[in-house]
Amino acid sequence: MLLGSRQMFLPQLHLPKTLKHKTWIIGVSGGADSLALLHALVNERSDRLDQPDRQLIVAHLNHGWRPEADDDAEFVRKTAVSFNLPVHIQKIDAAALAAEHGWTLEEAGRNARYRFFADLARQHNAPVVAVAHNADDQAETVLMRLLRGAGTAGLGGMSPVAPLPFSPELTLIRPLLTVSRADIEAYCRQHHLRPRVDASNADTRFLRNRIRHELLPMLAEYNPQIKSHLQQTAVIAAADYAFLSASADAIWDALDVRRGEGWFSFSLSAWGERPLAMRRLLLRRAAAAVQPLLPNASFTLFEQARLLAEKGQTGAMADLSADLRLQISYDRAQITDAAAIIPHRAPQLPTDAPIPIFAAGTFGVGDGWELLVEQIKGAVVTGQWEMVTAVSPPFFIRPRRAGERFQPFGLNGRSQSVKKGMSNHKIKAHLRPHWPIIATADHILWIAGCCQDERSRVLVNTDLIWHLRFTQCEV
Repeated sequence: MLLGSRQMFLPQLHLPKTLKHKTWIIGVSGGADSLALLHALVNERSDRLDQPDRQLIVAHLNHGWRPEADDDAEFVRKTAVSFNLPVHIQKIDAAALAAEHGWTLEEAGRNARYRFFADLARQHNAPVVAVAHNADDQAETVLMRLLRGAGTAGLGGMSPVAPLPFSPELTLIRPLLTVSRADIEAYCRQHHLRPRVDASNADTRFLRNRIRHELLPMLAEYNPQIKSHLQQTAVIAAADYAFLSASADAIWDALDVRRGEGWFSFSLSAWGERPLAMRRLLLRRAAAAVQPLLPNASFTLFEQARLLAEKGQTGAMADLSADLRLQISYDRAQITDAAAIIPHRAPQLPTDAPIPIFAAGTFGVGDGWELLVEQIKGAVVTGQWEMVTAVSPPFFIRPRRAGERFQPFGLNGRSQSVKKGMSNHKIKAHLRPHWPIIATADHILWIAGCCQDERSRVLVNTDLIWHLRFTQCEV
């Protein structure tokens, strides 16, 4: 019994021995879990001789979505004062935050809470943040993820010690993760703690609450030990995933990874040599390198992308999410965010005079760049500085024209201004006036490096295809 007889209902309070930091941020909502955690940590601090001077800082985020939220915040403030602890309270509009970012109310509250904890931790040089997730929360999390189709990583549930979301340099700990909700409530009764009751925890409009109040009780009729078995599943899956993740760490550099703002690429041949489980994990890691908090990552989309990558056909593309794409080019796979910034080093036309192209060849476009034009067979798509088209010369390399419009892929023939297309693809304003455009006498074919016109599309029955590729000259 870690905490002695006074804490008999918390026999498995996990305080990692490796965490010797003097200052901890404690997330306190005012409910039974966080109130018990705070009380136990205060007592644990006074009982331990090795760290009697550890400072605890209470943190409370008022989400502003319940009428009682202000009263909860005041309760936390008074509780912290009664323990002679510093307290920081912040109020947000979680509903507005959810609407702004397209999150659920739960996601908005969670994301804002962890950012608040991280800001506070940095201000106080406190590398550790403690929260009060318990064993019942763990069972609910595993079941929720199972319903959504999780793999080993998801079924591992929450970790007792993990990097803090958004701030991996900080450590998040969950000391109550193996303690049941019943034991926590018993602890509060034993120590005369009177926690706040969050009425929203009974609102079955939220998925977690439906699992807690409806699904788990029903499953318990089939197996009274369902919660403990779900917790076992988390322990087993977490260990399996830790092994797989460590193996991925060991081979990461062998993938010849490259990255920039909004993009990440790796060697297809090196990736393809790995077992299936490792290929899946590495693909998700590469996506996470571009978007660390990829919401609701679809197994189906990632499987389609994996199969496409294994074929290795240059130019092939697959969506990983609404704004994340995998693209194949010459033994490399590149994952690109919709907000990826085109590198500053880009072709720039020396003058406004069009450069005519009447046949295959190599054409200098200035600033150390060339355009290679050739005929090829077989329908392939393009990389960033390449394009293929069924349109034959003559066409021209020229800068944009005032008010010019084009018909980008994906708009079903609707037009868009060149200005908007360049802006959407984050081409810096000072580069736009001399950015190269490939066009016929009648319309645009390609805004180099980003947008291709629908009228340049290669069809299935197209025999001869024109391939255009910008390259930098050797210095």
